[in-house]
Amino acid sequence: MNPFSVFDPATGSIVRNVSTSTTYIEGIYDASKEDYVEGFYDLNLYYIDTSSRQPALLPSKPSAWHVFDFVTKQWIDPRTLEQVQTMTWGAMKSLRAQKEFAGFTWDGSVFDSDQTSQSRIMGAVQLAGMSPAFEVPWTLKDNTVRVLSAGDTVAVGAALGTHIAAIFARAQELRLEIYAATTIPAVEAITWDAP
Repeated sequence: MNPFSVFDPATGSIVRNVSTSTTYIEGIYDASKEDYVEGFYDLNLYYIDTSSRQPALLPSKPSAWHVFDFVTKQWIDPRTLEQVQTMTWGAMKSLRAQKEFAGFTWDGSVFDSDQTSQSRIMGAVQLAGMSPAFEVPWTLKDNTVRVLSAGDTVAVGAALGTHIAAIFARAQELRLEIYAATTIPAVEAITWDAP
């Protein structure tokens, strides 16, 4: 048994790999639209150079979205501008959530800001508003404890609100930039931290 790679002679794209004897290879491919070379070549890594009938390694894939055009022998991105905009905005929304829940700093202390922590902070702010003598030992992001007075607790709540508002404001700016962009490279150049 010998390994063979069956390919499209018009483009050089490898269609499949087969293992058979040299005697029987003629019977397992369609000579009107296929050809073959000896050896197994991964169709995700190689194509057959139709002029030399030799395997050629595909160039490096620029991104997960690119597909290889066997006619031009180049990678192309088949996505439309609208698809890239939608995907980029989806990625920015995910990043927005990560940043919202990553924590925030007030008076040199870093506080948790995941959904549960946000609820706890707002509950503490309500309690602090009802009692000027309110005091609570608060576990910080690094698991140390800081005692918060009523005024401190209200200030922490305000810092949380400012933290979230700034993140959502940046996300709104990015959404406008993404959908105003007129080319795929322009959309892909947009990042959270860019000015």
